[in-house]
Order: sequence, then C-alpha cells, then structure tokens
Amino acid sequence: MGELGGFLCEISGMHAVTLEPSAGAQGELTGLKLIRAYHESRGNPRRTVILPDSAHGTNPASAAVSGYECVQVRSNERGLVDLEDLARHLDDQTAAVMLTNPNTSAVRKPD
Repeated sequence: MGELGGFLCEISGMHAVTLEPSAGAQGELTGLKLIRAYHESRGNPRRTVILPDSAHGTNPASAAVSGYECVQVRSNERGLVDLEDLARHLDDQTAAVMLTNPNTSAVRKPD
C-alpha cells in the first residue's frame, strides 16, 4: 500500500494520498472483509450476517461478496429493529450485525 501510495503521489503530483474507503459501500465492504479475516484467523469464518429489513441494498450485496449468507430481521411498528426477532437470529454462526442510524427509512433511534 505504501508503494502504491508513492506511485499515486508521483503520478498525480500530490504530496500525499489516502487509500481509505471513500464511500459508504466501500466502508461496509472493507469492514466485512476485516470481520471475515478476524473470524478466519480464529479458525471459524462463521456463516451469516444479520441485517434489518430496512437495510440499504449495498448491505446484503457487501455481505454476499464477502462470502456470507444474509439473515433478515424485522422492523417493529416504529421502524426500528425488532429486538426480539434479532435475538432469535443470533447464534454461533453470526459473524456480524449490520445496523445504521438513522436507518434507510430515516428513522433515528431515540436516545
């Protein structure tokens, strides 16, 4: 990455560059790849990522590209994650739970 950064500086004439994810979908994919690498390093990559039914389309796409099955949990009548449904889906094969606040329905969890 250091060498690539040096090449990009040389090509662009800039003093420094960043190779960090520059968009939400890139960030979530990077996060899921890190989660997968962590679980693999411990001998169990796990199988599933839990997502709310209000998840943005990039969430299940990023999970699938990272080699995970998606498990969808329901929203409650207020548009928030149904915590009882979430609890039913948590098990030893859960690699991650992907939540956003505000969610895709623009509902923010109250403090």
